[in-house]
Amino acid sequence: MEREQFRVVIVDNDPMVSYISREYLARDRRFAVAGEFADGREALRFLRGGGADLVLLELRMPGYSGEELMKDLLENDIHADVIPVTAERSGESLGRALRLGAADYLIKPFTYERFRQCLERYAQRARIAAGLKTADQEAVDHLLHMAQAAAPPADAGSGREQRIMDCFRETPGRSLTVREVAQALKLSDVTVRRYLKRLVDAGRIVSDIDYNTGGHPRILYKLP
Repeated sequence: MEREQFRVVIVDNDPMVSYISREYLARDRRFAVAGEFADGREALRFLRGGGADLVLLELRMPGYSGEELMKDLLENDIHADVIPVTAERSGESLGRALRLGAADYLIKPFTYERFRQCLERYAQRARIAAGLKTADQEAVDHLLHMAQAAAPPADAGSGREQRIMDCFRETPGRSLTVREVAQALKLSDVTVRRYLKRLVDAGRIVSDIDYNTGGHPRILYKLP
């Protein structure tokens, strides 16, 4: 079941960044600001009450850092996802944030498009996870956006990518699975999945989840 709205808490000691985050969030009706804090400890007290689904967090908070807040969320079993929105650029900080469960990582200054991508990926992962009773590998790969972190295919924009697009153009309006495209082109599921994720990210095709299968949900792809 897809939820109506995600409750977001902004934790940042820079009022301008908090304002920008709030304004960008207002452009997406799936998200609503539940609270704004310039102090991490105040945010933790609020979050203990279960008041948020997502935290947009500056890691460089004075006194009580964003990283400390992430650790306390885990230790206190507070179920809120965290996306660092931060000026911290070091690889060590990125690694620590990922080990602490960061759902994404947005470096200041950021564009609206990159902010929007964070929200879109978060909403899609949450939607898939909420609908899963059991998971197969395709659903897990889609959930984690493995292909997005991988290097782009060597012939991106031509060759196989063009052949995959032709599959959809030959059957306009029809949704296809990874397996159907792979069989039509005599390619592996893994290869096709990478290209499909790339095409989704580029907006050339769209994906959806079919839960009405009587078993594992399926990822479906079609032209916009």
